[in-house]
Amino acid sequence: MHKSNVEPLIGPSDSAPIAGGPLALGIAWKQGNDWKSLAQFGRDKMHGATLAVSDARPAEVKFAVTYKLADSNVSEVVESYDITPNEIRVLAEAKGTVAAVAVRFPALVFDGERAPQIAIDGKTASVALD
Repeated sequence: MHKSNVEPLIGPSDSAPIAGGPLALGIAWKQGNDWKSLAQFGRDKMHGATLAVSDARPAEVKFAVTYKLADSNVSEVVESYDITPNEIRVLAEAKGTVAAVAVRFPALVFDGERAPQIAIDGKTASVALD
């Protein structure tokens, strides 16, 4: 389906520059000379994952997912989520010995009609589409 009078910039023929790793939101860490991310770990490279829900109300949901990794200088990645009707906050922690961390934040910068407001302020990144 295509909205009339809007450029068809997004679709099956588009491609993403993912040579550096999976195109996924999340934390990345330095392992030797390479960057690793949680999206690179399949079932064979994980020792499991656990879910802990700390709050579940219509106005707010809070939970954490802990991923236990194999063959990495990071033993666990913990993602904590706080979801309200107005925003989603994510805190990601890499537990282990790391020289550097990064956040991979793929975001569409144009939906064919409106451009979102993308802001980075220190350790916080936000995307808003009014």
